[in-house]
Amino acid sequence: MMEVPWGVFSLMLLHILTGSTSDGLLMSCGSSVCPLGEDCISINGSARCADPCDHYTVLNDTWRSTNNSISNNVHAWHGDYYITWQGWYRLFLGQYSARIPERCVETYRCGTHAPLWITEPHPTQCSEIVNRTVCGAWTSGCCQYPQNNIYVKRCYGNFYVYKLVQPICCGFAYCAEVNTTNPRTSSSVDLSFDGQWGTVCEDSCNLNNANSKCYHNTVISLFLLFLPLSRKCVLWMWFMMEVPLGVFSLMLLHIFTGSTSDGLLMKCGSSDCPLGEDCISINGSDRCADPCDHYTVLNDMWRSTNNSISNGGTTHCDQHITWQGWYCLFLGQYNAQIPERCVATDRCGTHAPMWITEPHPTHYNKIVNRTACGAWVSGCCSFPPNDIYVKRCYGNFYVYKLVQPNGCNLAYCAEVNTTNPRTSSSVDLSFDGQWGTVCEDFCNLNNANCKCYHLKLSYV
Repeated sequence: MMEVPWGVFSLMLLHILTGSTSDGLLMSCGSSVCPLGEDCISINGSARCADPCDHYTVLNDTWRSTNNSISNNVHAWHGDYYITWQGWYRLFLGQYSARIPERCVETYRCGTHAPLWITEPHPTQCSEIVNRTVCGAWTSGCCQYPQNNIYVKRCYGNFYVYKLVQPICCGFAYCAEVNTTNPRTSSSVDLSFDGQWGTVCEDSCNLNNANSKCYHNTVISLFLLFLPLSRKCVLWMWFMMEVPLGVFSLMLLHIFTGSTSDGLLMKCGSSDCPLGEDCISINGSDRCADPCDHYTVLNDMWRSTNNSISNGGTTHCDQHITWQGWYCLFLGQYNAQIPERCVATDRCGTHAPMWITEPHPTHYNKIVNRTACGAWVSGCCSFPPNDIYVKRCYGNFYVYKLVQPNGCNLAYCAEVNTTNPRTSSSVDLSFDGQWGTVCEDFCNLNNANCKCYHLKLSYV
């Protein structure tokens, strides 16, 4: 009923979307305090507040696996004491996203003498940075060597980032295990406002008990029928007529993702995979799966569009690589993507750089094909083009199903992904494992057509 300052109102909104800020840490940057969920990160030589989910170093050491035992060779050990830890890190084990275990790990595992693990669960909110106690297990107990605390943040895209510190002495190393959990619940709604993301509906819900409402600013309002939710958030949806559940599910999927004709249905044996999945070999067996969860990290600095070999240097060719499955591109610590523009010759560590002629997909749950061209002196697409598959993933990254180029020397280019697929305000909803954006219009507190009601609470 009364007027409040914009900053105070933003904090109130953030509190509703993400929960109390007391659960998350506010990090300092010089004399200022960073927004919730951000840290003081060095970017291009300048320290500023930024989201660690977008600025991290990949740590991909298979020896860190909890399955790796050195009990038969205790002298072949690793230690994190000698590493200069700077900034934030994301763990991988080969092609799989990994995390630090939340359980005691027995001695001589993880390629070290005293494995390091965290004593509390990982955070459940995507907008918060939390600290966690690290313990080193040894012969007399799981926490015989208490360590310094580390910082952890949960990121959209089902992964975590860590601000790691030096262990108290040698013979200690951080463990890693494949992240088999899915932070998104079976049905949840996430809302972004002014760059701050929060989960406003985390209850398990379906067509019979989920309430969500999202209007589009420039077209007729979209109404969907969901019934009330328990806690956290109620978003109203309206539907004009009663239809069978199967038909309604297809209509729902169509509204969230657009016509399936825009996305490819991939084969697995004699069957079609669900939209957005591909036939992927997992543990030696082919099955339909989401390539956003099953990919190989491709982190070659020489692929950068800034790398010129015109004055000499090693020439690379991707025709000699046996491409299998899906790939996610990195340039050092930064997520990367194949350029959507013609790249000058002798760039990307090769003679004929490869780029894609069409934009990346904008929907999350679709696999599309794109034409990859190799630029040479006679033009931007001098060589017979190759078709590759591309999918956009939650967490602001893309995965690619790459193929062998038609000749040498051609190689796929990479440039840092500076775009943010999420708009300034949007709502994403999952139903039966299918994610889709139902509101992507620009909106603010005055014209946002996405309303969230909290049971027993006033709404904004």
